[in-house]
Amino acid sequence: MAIGIDGDFSPENLISMRAHQAIEVTESGLRDVSLVLGAAKSSTTIAGRIRAESGTLPPNTRPIVTLGRMNSKQDARTEDEEDIFVNNGGSGGFAQAKPDGTFEIKNVAPGTYEIEVGALTSKLEEWYTKSALVGGRDVLNSGLTVSGVPLSIDAVVSPGGAALEGVVKDHNQQLATNVLVLLVPDTARERRHSLYKTVTTDQNGHFILRGIDPGDYTAYSFDDIEDNAWFDADAMKRYSNDGVKVTLRVGEKTQTQLRLVLVQ
Repeated sequence: MAIGIDGDFSPENLISMRAHQAIEVTESGLRDVSLVLGAAKSSTTIAGRIRAESGTLPPNTRPIVTLGRMNSKQDARTEDEEDIFVNNGGSGGFAQAKPDGTFEIKNVAPGTYEIEVGALTSKLEEWYTKSALVGGRDVLNSGLTVSGVPLSIDAVVSPGGAALEGVVKDHNQQLATNVLVLLVPDTARERRHSLYKTVTTDQNGHFILRGIDPGDYTAYSFDDIEDNAWFDADAMKRYSNDGVKVTLRVGEKTQTQLRLVLVQ
């Protein structure tokens, strides 16, 4: 089936269009149909600065700012409902900060993004992002909404990251080696994928996670679980009684012991 419509339908223009209305075509064909195309929202530039909460960043450290898609549950679509005319890439882009801490990310498409600050060095291993101010409002948990208007981010990083240390034991109370440990943030922050932490236990069943944002979490250990399954809150409900609730505080190390969950 082909539908002839006046206008430029080149692939690069199709990427920015949206199609929301399903059309049923019968054996008699399709008649008297008009298609109204709204103007595509333009991309924009996100600029800003990364600064230390107090003092300065470690020497020769140039953090990297990444904008990752932050989709709400209401925005989730099934495979059949997916909009083929929209390029919903997983990232809005990234940039490495200059020596003065400033950065610029160009051509960011409209959407809501999680702001994540990292580095290519272990010097920031115990640091965490404390706030990301846009117009005086902290958007770390709500996400950065981009709608074609240039925005500026004031990101503050702190050396007071929390740590979680412990061991994992199986149902026979034996130390569980080479198994996954997973840290899941509380409901208020579940859309921030960067807060989900994973690590594998060593030969002594021991693990440690550093540089964690302070707050409430649930810690789990699995013998086998599908990658990224932990981002699905509904799927994780089946393990609601298998995790350990922990409250991680600024600059403190919390000790815990986990029971290995056998995934059926």
